[in-house]
Formats: sequence, C-alpha cells, structure tokens
Amino acid sequence: MRLSSFKPISWFARLYVNLFRSVPMMMVLWFYLVVPSFLQQVLGLSPKTDICLISATIAFSLFEAAYYSEIIRVGIKSISRG
Repeated sequence: MRLSSFKPISWFARLYVNLFRSVPMMMVLWFYLVVPSFLQQVLGLSPKTDICLISATIAFSLFEAAYYSEIIRVGIKSISRG
C-alpha cells in the first residue's frame, strides 16, 4: 500500500507502519494482560470467557504485519524497473 500512487492509501499505510514499528514488542504483552480484562468489563463478558490469547494474537499479528510489509516494500524497491 505504501507504493500506491493513490495518496490516501499511501498515507494510511505509512501511518500504520510507523505507528506499529514505534511500539516496543513488550507492549504486546499489555494486550495479553490488560486489554482482555478491560474488554470483559466493557462488553459485559463472563469472567470465565478467556480472551487473552485472542487479544495477544491480534496484537502480535498487527505488530508483525508492519515489519513484514516494510521488508516486502524494500525488497520490491531494490529491484530496478525493466
């Protein structure tokens, strides 16, 4: 998306990548420890409902997607046109 000629898409991708690359990996633990209890209170879920793993998996996936997208973008940019 960062290589898109459509500027809003490129800006969104740049914001996403910069945001998630600036977050330390240890903050993903926050999604395992704090966010599930907050969501249980807000959504009114039963305390027996365990959403810790789901929350951490989503956070880790978003975190890693930002890094992989940069690796792919740089790989594409390293190849000359033609």
